[in-house]
Amino acid sequence: MRYLEHRPNYFSGYEQKEVQFTALDELLKTETVVGSFAKAPDLIKLSLSPRQDLCGIPYEYRHLMAEMVDGTHWVTGFIFGTDDELAILGLPTWEGRKNG
Repeated sequence: MRYLEHRPNYFSGYEQKEVQFTALDELLKTETVVGSFAKAPDLIKLSLSPRQDLCGIPYEYRHLMAEMVDGTHWVTGFIFGTDDELAILGLPTWEGRKNG
């Protein structure tokens, strides 16, 4: 699988890193955005976005989301892989922000 980290446009001076990996623990040990979130004490969980957008248009990747205690969520990057490969990661599907 391939992970391409996401840094919003308001960050400057960084190049987005790309990492090849076969297991989640391997990815979390890298010096990437998701590696930093993995060390955050207020991280609840990591999850993967659905494979398609709200209109049903399929993506070639899935967003790797970091969900925090305060209810915020962050796109840490993009994971490219088959559904079978992604299933090995054991991550839940991101359900979006809850109302209420």
